[in-house]
Amino acid sequence: MENRIISLATIVLLAVALVASPVFAAAPKLSETQKAGITTNCGAIRQKLENLQRMDSKTYSYYQAIYETAATRYIKPLNLRLVDNNKSNQKLLDLQTGIATSEKNFSDDFIAYNKLLDSLKKIDCKVEPETFYEKLIEVRVSRAILKKDIEKLNELVVSAVKSAETLKGSLK
Repeated sequence: MENRIISLATIVLLAVALVASPVFAAAPKLSETQKAGITTNCGAIRQKLENLQRMDSKTYSYYQAIYETAATRYIKPLNLRLVDNNKSNQKLLDLQTGIATSEKNFSDDFIAYNKLLDSLKKIDCKVEPETFYEKLIEVRVSRAILKKDIEKLNELVVSAVKSAETLKGSLK
């Protein structure tokens, strides 16, 4: 029964560490119980990391498709119509530049995150639970950066789509 409680506590601890928003500068010191929990549940933890990486890759592809669709269906066609009508819209040009820059940052940050996650999966959590947890914190920080990238891109895309819809009716 006690092992089951330790197992459950460890899985909860790691799940919170992976998805919670607050970011720590350094990993907190693990108690002996937490180390034992990581060591005992290493196989389950590794499987959860595999699943997380697979889901994150799908999510990354989904967001990339959304951003590409917004650029090709709204922003680029509208900019072409603006040129054809000798009109200028600096806000839309700034949004287009912001989206391109933010999309590149998102892509670069995802690659960095994925590399960190790969390096985490290579650590033997049965042998090195503290090193594993420290790397987990790094992965968590990197994932928080991705979350901010997505939030920024979403704001830019929504703003660009609104601008496109507003201008759509005023063009020939």
